[in-house]
Amino acid sequence: MATWVAYLGSKLPVGSHNAYHREIVDEIVKATPEALHIETLFASYQEAVELEQALIKQVAGSAYTTTVTDANERCDLWLRVFFEAQKAFMVAPVGSETLKHAEALKPIVGTYDGIHRHEQSRQVTETNGLLTAVATGEEVVAAVEALGFKPVFEQLRIENDRLEAAIRARNLEDADLLKAHGGLTASDQRKVVDNLYQQVVAHVNAYAIVEPSEAIDNFIIEATATADYYANIAARDNGATKPDLDPDPGTADPEDPGTTEPTDPTEPGDDSGTPGGV
Repeated sequence: MATWVAYLGSKLPVGSHNAYHREIVDEIVKATPEALHIETLFASYQEAVELEQALIKQVAGSAYTTTVTDANERCDLWLRVFFEAQKAFMVAPVGSETLKHAEALKPIVGTYDGIHRHEQSRQVTETNGLLTAVATGEEVVAAVEALGFKPVFEQLRIENDRLEAAIRARNLEDADLLKAHGGLTASDQRKVVDNLYQQVVAHVNAYAIVEPSEAIDNFIIEATATADYYANIAARDNGATKPDLDPDPGTADPEDPGTTEPTDPTEPGDDSGTPGGV
């Protein structure tokens, strides 16, 4: 007799989490909910997984999300042009006009270097500060002109304004999405999916004990293989400890104190390797 060990995938990013549960849904359909004795529960679980996917797609597929990403990348490149070029000019011969101008810009680079790696909204604000700094003071303005940075900053201002506008539009769109789903987010729906999944695991494990069948055992083995694949992804990408998901096929001894009994199907589980709800 196999035991289905619950794997919630708590360390998986939202997209991978949904992909994992969609695969479990497909495996249940293949085995049939009837054979697993979860007809009613499966309908709720499947619906929850589909809603999670819809919420993820609406955010990821937003035109504004694409615009934000594109504008942010272009801002990053223009910022790097300035930072790297100014540092390159710093190796000019001592006493040269080029070195003089590069040194005039050095304090600004020291203050703003690396802002292209910051969070988008913070980067917008810091970029506005940079653009103000390079337009302030005679020496600085002369250095910008002499070293050819003026068109760089003109393009940077255009892209930074575009990024700021796109961020605001995306935030408004996110707000509309929340309103459309009664304030429900993909993160909220993930919790619903996890709860229903644990109930599914508990019911299947309970029937594996009271009405064991080859169909249930085969399903548990396939579901475990799927969980193992995603557990490896989490361990690789996030340094998470991979749980023991071995379904431990064999006949359990009811007198063995180590044997676990079915409990309330709604009891929460985790990624520890303990059979979910069992």
